[in-house]
Amino acid sequence: MAITFAAVAITAYLLTPRIERWARQRQLLQLPGEERRVHTSPTPRIGGIAIYVAVMLGFALTFVLPIGRENNPQGTQAGLQEAWRVALMMIGATLVFVVALWDDIRSLPALPRLLVQFGAAAIVILPRLFSATDESSYGILISDFNLPQQLISLLHLPLKPGSINTVEISHPALWLAIILTFFWIVGMTNLMNFIDGLDGLAAGVTLISGLVLFLRTFALGQNTIAFLPLVLAAAMIGFLPYNFNPARIFMGDGGAMFLGYCLAVISFIGGAKLATALLVLGVPILDAAWLAIYRISHKRSPLSADRLHLHQRLLDMGFSQRQVVFFFYAVSGGFGALGLLLEDRLLKFAALLLMSLLLVALLIYISRREFDRRRSTSE
Repeated sequence: MAITFAAVAITAYLLTPRIERWARQRQLLQLPGEERRVHTSPTPRIGGIAIYVAVMLGFALTFVLPIGRENNPQGTQAGLQEAWRVALMMIGATLVFVVALWDDIRSLPALPRLLVQFGAAAIVILPRLFSATDESSYGILISDFNLPQQLISLLHLPLKPGSINTVEISHPALWLAIILTFFWIVGMTNLMNFIDGLDGLAAGVTLISGLVLFLRTFALGQNTIAFLPLVLAAAMIGFLPYNFNPARIFMGDGGAMFLGYCLAVISFIGGAKLATALLVLGVPILDAAWLAIYRISHKRSPLSADRLHLHQRLLDMGFSQRQVVFFFYAVSGGFGALGLLLEDRLLKFAALLLMSLLLVALLIYISRREFDRRRSTSE
């Protein structure tokens, strides 16, 4: 594990400056000037290539190094199923990366990109439909809704932990799980792109998320699966020195969407760790959800660009890029630690509720400050 971790980090660290030089020669640069862009000089925008190469190297090495396979209590079949699931994730992630990278270079409309993301999600989901149960399938599906049993009983929901694993294809709970899995993957894919608005923000949050998911998965005894989020963290360790403020290179849509897709699938590839993922990524998720609702209510596309993301509004309040980025790091790390320490689902649900209330309070405070500033300007 240590050898592969080092190989991934070193690959990202050595490849990133070479991608930067090549991008400058080819004029593949993100130009300053748009209202929502905060950088002040032309910056290469295809750093995602280095991330992709390093991460895929790490994923591929999971097939070469028998990490945890000799201790796998389920035997060889479980190891083969695990390998196929990782392979499906790699195929879907590659599809997302290639299209997003093309968008970085040539620019694509939003609809084709969204359709490709649903297609990439289908690659890991649909094989489940060709097997009677999850245990015999190579497909990847959210098999546990992670709701507290008290809430399930209160709402009389026809769910119980692990219930999706063994139901037949005709069962409505399975189709609900399929729909939720589609939207979880596509939503997370775009989430990383949404927060990739400040130097080092998406890379640092991915680093923290990868470490938290590694610790959670390793604690569950899923040794090989635990290595997958660790690969993402290793790649960010190699990439972040060039991406932190002031950034020499951006990961672009290619890097951000690739990381979002991988995090989405890894969060449930070996069993549900969604509560932990929701805690560590809770603020960006809630911010994106609020903003999507706001845009739709104002008859705009939820994917349209503006300066209403939380990190942009904090900048407009006068905080520096580094201060805003460290705020997101602290929140992700703090709630990620809660996800590791809290075993009871009801407590995790309470932590998510607390996070939501704190974010609402912060947004109200920011809106009040913006209103006061506009009023003082007009007087």
